[in-house]
Amino acid sequence: MTRVPSLLLLPSLELEPWQLASALVRSLHEKGQREAVGPGPLQAQRRLRELPSELDMDRRTTDSSSLVHGGIEADGMLGPYASVILSHQNGNTLRVTGVCLERTEIDGGQLKIFADELLLTTLTLKAGEPVELSLPLPESLAERLWISVRFVADDYAYVGDDLRHCVSFELHRVAIEP
Repeated sequence: MTRVPSLLLLPSLELEPWQLASALVRSLHEKGQREAVGPGPLQAQRRLRELPSELDMDRRTTDSSSLVHGGIEADGMLGPYASVILSHQNGNTLRVTGVCLERTEIDGGQLKIFADELLLTTLTLKAGEPVELSLPLPESLAERLWISVRFVADDYAYVGDDLRHCVSFELHRVAIEP
């Protein structure tokens, strides 16, 4: 089989400008130009550092509330599992304040507090007892831009009119500080 050059199949064909295609190419080019001169990954990481390193339940903001992954109610009540991500701005201490629930049926229960994958402490719950913890962050977390703080309870109380809401602890504040 002999190949015929494509030029012989389309003799002297003049194509007219195609408005839709030209507009699409222009749009893609402009978007690419904006991306090329706009903020890159390093600037995005710097922006993450600007996010709060504190969640104070009495002074919540849109930014600080957006750091909650789940399990933390607006009033600070924690479910059996709760998680919040905090900006790690060179702090080396995790501070946690709150109060154990006034529920004697969960006395002796345990609330484990993690920084990322590392267990920092296990708190034994005692009805109505205030909690103020200052936990040193392990050196292995020093270079991380943000840290996920997780609370994992082995017991909880049912609350609400239908007794279907599970709570384990009342969080007032969690922060990474120097």
